[in-house]
Amino acid sequence: MLTGVINTSSNKLTLGTGTATGDLGALSYFGGYIRGTFERWINNTGSHDFPVGDMNAQRLLININGLSSGGTLLAEFSGDNPGDAGLPLDDDGTTVYNTFSEGYWSLDMANGFVLGASNNYSLQLYGTGFTSFAINDSTRIITRADGSADWMAEGAHLAGSGVTARRANLETLPAHFAFGDTTNCTKPVTSAITGAADVCAGESAVAYSVTDNSPNTYTWTITGGVQASGGNTNSITVNWNASPTDNASVSVVESNTCTNGFKVVLPVTVHSVPPESITGKTNVPDNSAGVTYSVPARSGYTYLWTITGGAQASGGNTNSITVDWGAAGTGNVSVVAELPGCPQAPAVNLAVKIYDVIESIQTGNWNDPDTW
Repeated sequence: MLTGVINTSSNKLTLGTGTATGDLGALSYFGGYIRGTFERWINNTGSHDFPVGDMNAQRLLININGLSSGGTLLAEFSGDNPGDAGLPLDDDGTTVYNTFSEGYWSLDMANGFVLGASNNYSLQLYGTGFTSFAINDSTRIITRADGSADWMAEGAHLAGSGVTARRANLETLPAHFAFGDTTNCTKPVTSAITGAADVCAGESAVAYSVTDNSPNTYTWTITGGVQASGGNTNSITVNWNASPTDNASVSVVESNTCTNGFKVVLPVTVHSVPPESITGKTNVPDNSAGVTYSVPARSGYTYLWTITGGAQASGGNTNSITVDWGAAGTGNVSVVAELPGCPQAPAVNLAVKIYDVIESIQTGNWNDPDTW
């Protein structure tokens, strides 16, 4: 892997096909990262690289010191809030007060992988892009069994270097891992974002805010629009883009004199959003009646249908209509979605072929021209 980002979305990228020596696959890593789940077939001790990440390369290197049964390990880095459950905690005389707010790693097992009760592993994790605390020799790797468990100081601390932290003698699998900081610092606690979660495409000067904890500062990130005013204060305005989307958002990270709080996100829908596609027949006989076409319904939306090669028979401005088709030829079903008060969505079209139906004029043999 040389560079770039492989985005697996809700899927996973798997290296190898089995535990046989020739089936394990091989990875040469030079740069880039995998956003999502990366699965590797493993049947041996030693070091195994998982170049995962979110907005940066947050690699996970595991060194397996003993193995009962081979199978697969699945690694992923999540940019979600790791939380501080179980903190502060003692790590051999050193107190861990906070997790780094940028996210956490997960490591899971599948396909018969068994570490074994008497075996353990060590980790080296890369905190590339982490800014909530300084990464130094004291930065800890802390562990939990899953998202509902408390963080714990399993294993033994090893000094890292650069943006890495290291830990030995770990046993828990599956597990989550996070960076832990030893600074006696209280993270800011950010309120929920107040503001509109439904806006119109092109709408401007829409206000968003969180509770002001002066003299803290606030770093805002807008997806699907631009921040228009407010700077690093607790209250801003946003100009939303002209393109409708379900995937807009407003997020904020609050910072005090020693660290950053966890990111708070408000999902936003920019209306009017077009349906992904029209459901219905694309091949119909000529003069067929009552053929149904529909799109997924959205609350409050109206739908303007246009039919070429036929006529709308029922449904009005709802999300589901019927069409009476005319003579053979090329037809089309078009729909424009609209949330009243917002700009109309771009039209969505479905091409329809209207074919001739040949009918017999009397009974007889099919290969007798007089039958037709």
